[in-house]
Amino acid sequence: MMTPHLGVVTGARPAGVLSLALLGMLGLALSATPALAQKPSVKRTNWQADLGYVSATGNTDVTTVSIGDKIVRTVDAWTFTQTGAYIYGRTKGKESANQLRVGVRADAAFNGSVGAFAAVAYERNVYAGFNLRYDELLGIQWRVIHSKRDSLTIDGGGVLTVQENTLGERAQLPAARTAVNYKHAFTTKATVQHLSEVIPDVKAGGHFRLNSETAMVAPLSDHMSLKVRWATRFNSAPPTGFGTTDRVFTAGVQFAY
Repeated sequence: MMTPHLGVVTGARPAGVLSLALLGMLGLALSATPALAQKPSVKRTNWQADLGYVSATGNTDVTTVSIGDKIVRTVDAWTFTQTGAYIYGRTKGKESANQLRVGVRADAAFNGSVGAFAAVAYERNVYAGFNLRYDELLGIQWRVIHSKRDSLTIDGGGVLTVQENTLGERAQLPAARTAVNYKHAFTTKATVQHLSEVIPDVKAGGHFRLNSETAMVAPLSDHMSLKVRWATRFNSAPPTGFGTTDRVFTAGVQFAY
């Protein structure tokens, strides 16, 4: 069953939160237009795809496939990001992993250091106890470091989560969110990046989610690289019968344009 502190949702989930947020961000971004007008127009699109595959036979029988993508579109003060990741695994002929994560995010930069963002994310992972989880995020981002080799950003804001467990029970969870994202470039294509976020439930004191991810990329050619990724997802109040921590290690190739 769903943990007791979760409020069961009996009707449709609130609508219009992100619409209002995006309108507010648009107004703030437009208010910064006079300052941005002094700079040349910036329009670019970056795309990358990840692919990993593991097959072990003999004493063990394991097959795992992981795919992912990321598209970033920058238009002057705006940055739009789409991400996706899917992991599927079978052990001795039986499904043992089936996880899907997709999301979109819009960032509006007010100046060189401060901006705002709104985002929507969807996740499905029955092996962690839930059929679906929607996150609606809104907050402010501070670019602490932005240099040729290093970047550090800090997010602060709120999250509205709607999730359904494997018993079909739905719950709505308002929460706060703080995230830190650091990236170091050894060269233009060899990088290491770490992201950590903590999401404390504002309704039930002491309950929280903690997510972290570290990825290293080493180039093989202009458009192909090796990528190693380690992710940890912690939920202090998981559905009954499920553990608190999921860990995912993937290794494969990345294509970027």
